[in-house]
Formats: sequence, structure tokens, C-alpha cells
Amino acid sequence: MAKAKKNKKTTQSHKRTGSHQKRTPNFMKTYWPYLPMVVGAGIFIVVGVSWKIAHSNLAQNNNGQAAAGISEKALQQKINALEQKQSEVINSRPQNPKGD
Repeated sequence: MAKAKKNKKTTQSHKRTGSHQKRTPNFMKTYWPYLPMVVGAGIFIVVGVSWKIAHSNLAQNNNGQAAAGISEKALQQKINALEQKQSEVINSRPQNPKGD
């Protein structure tokens, strides 16, 4: 009868001790080109958020136009007048008899 073999531990079962990469200046030099990209992305996010906040305030202020003296009825009258002018301009164009 053959003896059973002992299982040897493989290198995958050993826990890494963290000495695989030293944080030397040469190692860190690789990551320096990415820093401006990170800063740019941060600025982009800050500008985007502030832009959104500023325009949401404008939208809220525009909803209060009735308090500023512009009533819904007057606004609707202006819209109707503009639509009427537009239809008059379209109808006043000379028709092409050839159909071109």
C-alpha cells in the first residue's frame, strides 16, 4: 500500500505582507500626470452643481411672474397675438403656381 502524500502549501495560500511595492519617488512619479485630471474633474463638478443651483433659482423666480405684474391673461394675449402675426406672414406669401 502507498502512503498518502502530504499536501504542500502553494504560494497562493500565503498572505501578502505588503512589501511588494515601496512608495519611492520613482513609483509616485508615475501618478503625478493624473493629479491635474482629478483637480479638473473636481472643478467641473463644483461648477456643474453651482450652475444647477443658480438656474433652479431662476426657474423659481420665473414662476412668480404674476406677482411681478404679468398676469396669466396678459401673457396668453401676447402669445395669441404672436401666433396671429405668424399665421398672417405665412398666408401672405405668394403661392407658386408651378408647385415648386
